[in-house]
Amino acid sequence: MRGRTVNDSRSTWLARTLGAIFVVAGIAKMFAIKRFSSTIAGVVFLQQNVALVLAVLVVGFEVLGGVLLLLGVRRRLTAFLFLFLIGIFIWVLTSAAMQGKEIACNCFGILGIALGNRGELILDFILLNAFVVLAIPRSAGAGFESPGRKRRWRRAVMIVGSLFIGLQISLITSIPFEGRRQRSGDTDALIDAVGRIDSLFASAPASIRGVIVLRYADLNCPVCFDDLMELIDSLNARMNQVTVTHRVVMLVSPENIFPGDSGERVRRWAAANDIRIPVLSIPDTVRTAGRFARSLLLIVNPDKRVLFEEAFPMGKGKRESALSLLCERSM
Repeated sequence: MRGRTVNDSRSTWLARTLGAIFVVAGIAKMFAIKRFSSTIAGVVFLQQNVALVLAVLVVGFEVLGGVLLLLGVRRRLTAFLFLFLIGIFIWVLTSAAMQGKEIACNCFGILGIALGNRGELILDFILLNAFVVLAIPRSAGAGFESPGRKRRWRRAVMIVGSLFIGLQISLITSIPFEGRRQRSGDTDALIDAVGRIDSLFASAPASIRGVIVLRYADLNCPVCFDDLMELIDSLNARMNQVTVTHRVVMLVSPENIFPGDSGERVRRWAAANDIRIPVLSIPDTVRTAGRFARSLLLIVNPDKRVLFEEAFPMGKGKRESALSLLCERSM
């Protein structure tokens, strides 16, 4: 009887801890619901208004489910529902990682807790295991009167649990979270092409230089666009525009969208979005000849050796690494 009381108190403590986590996370996302909905829209390619509805439902469930866990109401049912939700999160993160993508989760809203996708997956697996424990009936295995059968039951549970956790560890360590680098891209040809178009870029003093290759189709991805603008805003705020402005340029190919356009639309678009780095109109053949299939940031040293290459969205951690290279080492 005492053992059951101890188990009940542990389950109550676990349920309240999980409930508190999701109530806090859900409320924090309420104040950043548009950013969270943009994440959903970019991941599952939904229209923004549909993604907003889905985001509200997810946040509402997190808060309501967290409150139920805190109160100890419908504990097992709530745990099973959270298992389903976390399973979706794990599937999305795993799929994105296998495609070389970095998802800016915005899972903690205004709290600003930014984890890399590997960290997010580890956290999701920890939560998954906690909810599995919470969802297991307290009476499981209690019907075995024979001590031998109880021992065999516990041994079986330990074996299955160890295999389950081992599978998770294997998955986390085997996924290429650093992203698939587009090393097939002809970097030298791209840098040379930029130098021919922008003489200031070509004649810049020996330094770290960056090129943003922009593909118009990627602007339809809200998360990709938001990640790009976060980088631009940070460059605007950190870089000395007088001395290093032409060390970072953006390449766009308007001809496949606006045939015969002289670049005026691109200049207006850049001005409207407060893009202060040079925006260069290039033939789309420059990008395709370099075999850069997606919008990305490329950073090279004076010898054209690639120091950084990442497609959008790159996420906060990688964005900070790129800014460190572009700003601190260039100024």
